[in-house]
Amino acid sequence: MEYMWKEYPPFRYSLSDSLLFESTTWYSYWHEVPERLFEYNPHLKFIFLVKNPIDRAYSQYNMLINWRKSQLLHEYELFSDKEQLNILLKKLLDTQNFPFSYWVNQEIEKIRNQENTPIDFFPDFLHRGFYYEQLERYYQFFPVENILVIEHRELKNNRISTVSNQ
Repeated sequence: MEYMWKEYPPFRYSLSDSLLFESTTWYSYWHEVPERLFEYNPHLKFIFLVKNPIDRAYSQYNMLINWRKSQLLHEYELFSDKEQLNILLKKLLDTQNFPFSYWVNQEIEKIRNQENTPIDFFPDFLHRGFYYEQLERYYQFFPVENILVIEHRELKNNRISTVSNQ
């Protein structure tokens, strides 16, 4: 946790120090995170903002191809085979020869072959949209009332009513 707070300082919005909001979604995908968060504070509450999985996948792809390679290496530092990671990132940045459809087909093949370990799963554009798997891991440690799931369009189109009805 210390590394996370140092690397990604939380966005604070509160009249006191009792509320703390953190908006990173990247690590909610990793299998070990819910348990670590529980060990840190078993009373944490979460808001999961989910998006249409295809829209989410394409958004992630566009975000990654616009990053510098050094930033990509940092985000995928848990990837165990660094040589293979460098090859994949070079391909990712070569959008002419390796467009979004290439990565989707690669990932579908891995999913079919059940090559879905949390580390070394690259690309992970589709897999990160399997919200059920991610939420299930959180529900193992936190009660249902501590986890609020909101659909992206619902919040975008009806902000006031979405937030006030929760």
